[in-house]
Amino acid sequence: MADNDKPTPEDDSSLNDYQKEEIKKTREQAGFQKQIEHELATEERFQKYFEGFNSESVKSFITSYAQKKAYWYRFGNFWIEQNEAEDLQWINEAEIHLSYIQQKKLFDAQCLWRAEKITIPEVEICFDFEMWERDVMNCPFIEPVNENEVELYVQYLSQNNVDLELGWMESWQDYHEIKEAYNDVSDTRNFPEWYDFYNGRMGTSTYMLLPDIRGEKEEFYDGLSREKEKPERDAKQKEWDRIRDKRPHLKSIYDKELLEYFVRTFDNKQTQEYFEADKRYNRVSGDEESLQEDIDFLLKADEPIAISGHHDWKEAVHKTAEQYRLKKIAEYLPAAFEQYQLNLSMGILPSNKEARQNYDTIRKIWADYILNGREINGEPRDFNF
Repeated sequence: MADNDKPTPEDDSSLNDYQKEEIKKTREQAGFQKQIEHELATEERFQKYFEGFNSESVKSFITSYAQKKAYWYRFGNFWIEQNEAEDLQWINEAEIHLSYIQQKKLFDAQCLWRAEKITIPEVEICFDFEMWERDVMNCPFIEPVNENEVELYVQYLSQNNVDLELGWMESWQDYHEIKEAYNDVSDTRNFPEWYDFYNGRMGTSTYMLLPDIRGEKEEFYDGLSREKEKPERDAKQKEWDRIRDKRPHLKSIYDKELLEYFVRTFDNKQTQEYFEADKRYNRVSGDEESLQEDIDFLLKADEPIAISGHHDWKEAVHKTAEQYRLKKIAEYLPAAFEQYQLNLSMGILPSNKEARQNYDTIRKIWADYILNGREINGEPRDFNF
């Protein structure tokens, strides 16, 4: 077979469709590059510019520029899509922070409702606020986010050392935990930073001092209901205590102290050697993934970033990444707000109704305890109390 009769890569049955397509694109890129080189070398507008430069340097520039331009045209749409996806990612993250504005307003409404300062048709029991926490952007009894609140939140993000984590809290509407943290003079509990900032700017700190009238009523009815069930509950607990295995639970194998004790106490010398080798080789594995994520994140920054000061360089990288993340969220918050307003005007706000409904079973338990207590107390089986 002559050389020109040899099968082309596209004809090679060993290549899959993706590989064939890549070969095709590479050839198209090479052809486009030759076309660009020809244009640069012959068109008058380019020749007029190049005439004042050394001819060899011009040839080198034409070749390099043609390669670069062909490369841009091959991958340009992909890069545009990736950049748009990155922008969308920041807008989506900023949208989450719009919900934090609503969480504070929902918590304030909870304080007022529990103090019986307001009535809310959509709320029958205290637990309903935890239900609405799961779908706060669609909560019908708090006002939509406004521009002043967005500006306030941007100010909050602009502070130094902002902590976006709830910390020990698991819920933005955990009334008792949040109030206990607010009143904790020892400062051993963390009151949400955003709530504290909002209170200071909006004068809503007084809400934290309101009495929990409604909550105390619910606790009274709940107590009556549980007291009636106590004999049955005690009997079940007694039976469980009788049959359950009372020996202490063995800790997980991921408990480092237990694993080391077990290997050293019960296993052979070879296993111990391998264990020590594993421990030494993977000694930073716990930090490696999150640290690499922070570094990759900072490498994509489109501006110079000063490293945060800290005696531990890994913590310095983490703090720097966190501060830059806050800056990007603040930067994209107006765009997220604009999208929110558009969705609001069209009535298409993303709904978390399913997440809220997942708590229906828990709500029913609370509601039944209250209603049963009302009945025990000779009162109507409703929530009008």
